[in-house]
Amino acid sequence: MKQIIFSFLLLSIGLISFAQSSIEKSISFAKEDILEGEYIYCDKELINACNTPWPAVGIYALNTSYYYTCLSDPYPDPSAIRIIHKETFRAAFHYSEYFIYGSNQKLMYYIYQSTVVNEEKADSIEIIMKFTAAGMESYSEYNSEYISDNYFFYEEGVLKEKAIRDRSDRMLNSALDKYNICQIETTLTHIREVYKTTNTNPDITTKQKNEATAYYNNNELVKININNDRNKEFYLENGRLVFAFYPETSSEKALRVYFCSSGPFKVILGDETMYTSDYTDFKELVFAVYEDFENAFRSITGD
Repeated sequence: MKQIIFSFLLLSIGLISFAQSSIEKSISFAKEDILEGEYIYCDKELINACNTPWPAVGIYALNTSYYYTCLSDPYPDPSAIRIIHKETFRAAFHYSEYFIYGSNQKLMYYIYQSTVVNEEKADSIEIIMKFTAAGMESYSEYNSEYISDNYFFYEEGVLKEKAIRDRSDRMLNSALDKYNICQIETTLTHIREVYKTTNTNPDITTKQKNEATAYYNNNELVKININNDRNKEFYLENGRLVFAFYPETSSEKALRVYFCSSGPFKVILGDETMYTSDYTDFKELVFAVYEDFENAFRSITGD
């Protein structure tokens, strides 16, 4: 047990600067898709934080850190997961995984960092993978045979693209549930179905009031169309705004704004797509749509 504790201390001492440099590197990668000056917050979950030895296992601890950005001020609600850092300690072996995400929830970078004790000396490696629309590419060189001999894993199960993406998807979906952030692709698919169903349902009834037209499905308000300075369409589900669409005019670009239970998450203005990290333009456009929707809703309901 003394040898286990001694090995763990060696790892802990040797990893402080190494881990710090890796999280700084991860944040620098994440900032490729974050506005300058936007804050990144961090929450941590610790398992066996006091490093008590487990029977027949020895030292084991698991730390998971979630780095996120926020849309609302001054009391931040998480709007986008930017980094997930999973750190695992075993008796003479330590490894970390960093998953770095863009504002569209796509994996941008992956960092694998590992340390073992060889002859009472900490030996460390760091592997970086970059992800693009074309697939995964190595961002740093590494020796596969050396890694498999010294770092207790098989490359096929850890560093192949599918293995990384599978782990990333599991961890990101768990984090999105934890922070009540919508899963973008799933939510977009649902909103498109709401749009299609609303506009093709033969049982929809309408009610005209001033410049606004209300659309009802079995007495449930599902759409408001208002035409004053330009045509504006608002789609609702269970009384909540889920989609706003302003068609293109001769002087203005088409505008689409998507909403989930936690708020707006995507804006398309003409050919430009914005997510929550595109803070200034995103916020201004969303605020204008909210104001238009509230006016249209009051026009229909009188509230």
